Amino acid sequence: MRTLALLALPLLATACLDHTPLDAETGQLTSFQARQRDFDGFTSWTKIELGDQPAQGTTGHPAGPRTVYVNMLPEPGSTRFPVGTIIVKTRGAGSPQTWEVHAMVKRGADYNTAGAAGWEWFDLLLDDQNKPVIIWRGSQAPSGHGYGSSIGGAGDDPGGTTGDCNSCHGAARSNDSVLTPGLELSEL
Repeated sequence: MRTLALLALPLLATACLDHTPLDAETGQLTSFQARQRDFDGFTSWTKIELGDQPAQGTTGHPAGPRTVYVNMLPEPGSTRFPVGTIIVKTRGAGSPQTWEVHAMVKRGADYNTAGAAGWEWFDLLLDDQNKPVIIWRGSQAPSGHGYGSSIGGAGDDPGGTTGDCNSCHGAARSNDSVLTPGLELSEL
């Protein structure tokens, strides 16, 4: 019996380290904080090819080929993406190390309540083995990292009104702040 308890200890420790609390009634995640390893293998997830896209105004994504990957889809009829959803958008062609890689992760309802409620933003790069590395993360991009700053707009506004992820995604509240064609909740 003692041996069994000692074998279970590492499993319990792993669960605590992941700190992914579950709702007692539904068994669903109530919060999720992504780690770098959670992005591993994202190119094998559900893939949505957006093709070559124009720039989105002066503060949106720059022009170029875009592909979106999502780790899980909501149940049909859902009005929200489940906590733990990871959406990765790449822009670029050729070597993955040259891609722009942006992500949004559904952390939970208490995160980023002043912006795209529940979502955390990420910029990633891919190393020589195509493993994602987190460059920054947060409820808004750090100074110099807003989309506007990458195409000449005013992407450094700390209030999040221009070039900030929340300024565009927050306007899509009816689709849980997800703007990607093909990920409309009403059609999934």
